[in-house]
Amino acid sequence: MADFPSMFKAGVLVAIGAAVGVSAVRSWGPQPAGPAPAQAASVAPPAPAPVARPSKPMASVPPVQTVQVLPELPPTAPAVSLQPPAARPDRRSVITDDLIQRTQLRKTLEHVRTAIAKYTRDHAGRLPNFQGHQPWFPLIRKSRPDGTIASGAPCGPYLDEPPVNPLSGHSSLGLVRSAVIPGQQMPGGNLGFVFDITTGRVWAVESDGRTITAE
Repeated sequence: MADFPSMFKAGVLVAIGAAVGVSAVRSWGPQPAGPAPAQAASVAPPAPAPVARPSKPMASVPPVQTVQVLPELPPTAPAVSLQPPAARPDRRSVITDDLIQRTQLRKTLEHVRTAIAKYTRDHAGRLPNFQGHQPWFPLIRKSRPDGTIASGAPCGPYLDEPPVNPLSGHSSLGLVRSAVIPGQQMPGGNLGFVFDITTGRVWAVESDGRTITAE
């Protein structure tokens, strides 16, 4: 009778062989003919729909404009100011101012004529020589009896300063060699007085600086 270990080994080998044979039949045995089973198609889950987000309004772009360059226009007349007319000056005030100025002018002429008369008396009948000196100098400076202007001389002065015509605002002196009449216009302008170098008479002019007054 065989021993137990030998029988144990034989049983294990048979069992292994049977297992191998079955496995071989399964692995290398003839396979049934027919189409291979189709594999199930992989179906992907549907992609989530994009969430609509409110879009920012686009800034409106103005259309491109064509600029036409116009030539410069000639200067136009200034706009007329629509302001109420200025109040007219009071005629009585104008007349009063004129009377005041003419009254002052008469006093000035009287003062000048008196100074010329005194000069003529102190200089042996000679008239002031306005041609050889600055205007009014013979009357506002000291002089000798022969008419020479000198400081410390015994004659004069006869005026403190050159007289001013209140109508024209000037003290300039025009020289003539003949008498003039009121309304006569002298050449030039900006005069204050007119002096006749032959007679010693003196006149004043109007506000225009050239028309002889009636004073």
